[in-house]
Amino acid sequence: MLFKKNILIIFNSDFHENSVELQEIINEENIRGGILEVASRIGNILQQVSASIVSYLKISSVRQLKAYLDFNNKFDLIVNLCEPIFSMFEHESAVAALLEEMNIPYTGNPAHALKLAMDKNCFNNLLQKNGLPAIESYLFSGVGAFEEWLEQNINIEYPFIVKLNAEDSSLGITHNSVVHCKKALATRVRAVFRKYKQEVLIQRYIDGREIHVAYYGFNPVSILGISELDFSELPKNHPRIYTYAAKWDSNSEDYKKIYMCESKIEDAVHFKMKETALKIIRLFDFKGHGRMDFRVAKDGTPYLIDANPNCNISDNSCFAVLADRRNLNYEAIIVDLCRKAIEAKAETKAKVPKRLTTNATKTAQMLLPVTKDVPSIMPAHLVL
Repeated sequence: MLFKKNILIIFNSDFHENSVELQEIINEENIRGGILEVASRIGNILQQVSASIVSYLKISSVRQLKAYLDFNNKFDLIVNLCEPIFSMFEHESAVAALLEEMNIPYTGNPAHALKLAMDKNCFNNLLQKNGLPAIESYLFSGVGAFEEWLEQNINIEYPFIVKLNAEDSSLGITHNSVVHCKKALATRVRAVFRKYKQEVLIQRYIDGREIHVAYYGFNPVSILGISELDFSELPKNHPRIYTYAAKWDSNSEDYKKIYMCESKIEDAVHFKMKETALKIIRLFDFKGHGRMDFRVAKDGTPYLIDANPNCNISDNSCFAVLADRRNLNYEAIIVDLCRKAIEAKAETKAKVPKRLTTNATKTAQMLLPVTKDVPSIMPAHLVL
């Protein structure tokens, strides 16, 4: 039961100074201000519904969080709203790893799930090796390697979609991301490298429906609901994709003309979608809360395009909408997420002391590139 608990809500309110798209179309303080609103809303719910004592901590580094918890280790639960700190995705998983090492119950996914999901190419390869549908993908760390590959694959079939390998929120995704010829592909890849200076992923573009599957819970994890993006009002010459502008720029055409609606997929596809989602959840040990985004091919095969552990749980999010369709109001789902997190931790025996005493910690491990450390962070049942 969640009653009179001592709860800490942690979040980060930074933004990366080089986040070009944020600077172009949105006020940075507004987007991070949204996180402050979510933290406040959740805190108010926990105070009112469960009579809990709620504290807040804005963090700027994992070290800062550790120092705070070393001297304030009285919390029954930590509500983890942390996103990548200064756009460094490895810090998101390191926060969860620290909480695991200190044996503090927390909401959301475990550290390994956050780390694996941050590398789209690695995650896609693991899907393939474990017998799940995977998208044809090519990863490049620089323009030179891409151009060499392009010359060696003159007869490759199109279309493709060009995206950043280690970003979320559709950063870098525009109408130009979907390419139908060699010239367009080369132009887009060079532009993305020039603008973001990080790894670029080229994937086969699946021209089909986009379905989002939300999940929550610990033991067991259950499917919360399934929704679909409605692209029907977009101009015919626009690709049917969820662009960055569609998510964040309220003045854009995409934002105004792409809708989230209840999925009306056929029973057979619905079954396959749910079955695939549950397999992924079990394989990667997802838990807490999250959302998986799929594209459905013409033959009905669902392909995961984004894992989204610890998805947005604001009261107007897809997650909240799907909860409402199951007659779970926002207050109820927040309280339930917190209660389940505490219960799940109570079922697990403590393995490490609350204070860290060694340098070789899981937290430090999470700061390594995922491709260099996959075997040690992966659930044992996954095939390499």
